[in-house]
Amino acid sequence: MPWRRTKDAYSIWVSEVMLQQTQVSVVIPYYERWMSRFPTVGSLAQSTEEDVLQVWQGLGYYRRAKSLLAGAKFIVENGFPSDANGWKKVPGVGDYTAGAIASIALSHPASLVDGNVERVFARLTGDRSNGTELSKNAWKWADENISAASPGDWNQGLMELGATICTPRDPNCSGCPLQLECRAFLRGLVSELPVASPKPEVKALRQTFWIILFDDSIHLTRSAKNEWWSDMQVLPVSEIPPSDGWAEDLGRFKFTVTNHRITAEVKLLRPESPLEGFSLIPLNQITEVPIPAPHRKALKLLHKI
Repeated sequence: MPWRRTKDAYSIWVSEVMLQQTQVSVVIPYYERWMSRFPTVGSLAQSTEEDVLQVWQGLGYYRRAKSLLAGAKFIVENGFPSDANGWKKVPGVGDYTAGAIASIALSHPASLVDGNVERVFARLTGDRSNGTELSKNAWKWADENISAASPGDWNQGLMELGATICTPRDPNCSGCPLQLECRAFLRGLVSELPVASPKPEVKALRQTFWIILFDDSIHLTRSAKNEWWSDMQVLPVSEIPPSDGWAEDLGRFKFTVTNHRITAEVKLLRPESPLEGFSLIPLNQITEVPIPAPHRKALKLLHKI
């Protein structure tokens, strides 16, 4: 992992934000592209939101990219924080990210807890809580056991243990260095811990994505702040055609957002004149615009992009 080869706080910050809810294998090419485009916090702070979203697009959870931009501007104005508490003042930085940056980049004895650490903690101690209670207990345990001498190595070791050995399914207990101290292993409870939290109800939705094509340009609109993909350019989505005219059925696909399973129907509309209230983007420039992955997938049904 490229971010493991550096102690640079900015690089570690970027990697930790990207790794939130995203697998390492997916993050690596995005991280490398990001660092090539924004090699320093100053270069990021001077960029536009559109530039940032363009580099980020496809990684999902776009609020993370906006937080990095806001955080970069804060750091340029106030300087790099020197400890975990200072990092928590940076926009978008919570307890986990602050602990990761402070311990790995600054060797500050700050603990951190992610899903991997929670799992190691639950099995090692036999903790049968879940949800917020499990997280609270794991943080307390992490605070009490952080290595003052090598906090970065300790934190990364815990995360690696959970990611590679103490995995959710089929953990490699025979290869675990904590096997003889693990209450779950000694009591035969590995498969039962951590106790799973109730899964949120999956909501099924049907949406119609409208590709409105005029003179080889696509009509896009900006998503509202309180909607998915806030402030990003998106296709209009509705159940009613936004203009009179014959609509061509381009196909269907499914995608998931949070706990919503969405069936998208894609329609092509060719109005006689441009519609008001939209941005018109030429087809040959559409790849330069930050568009959420489901909307870009809909556009690919045109077989022209």
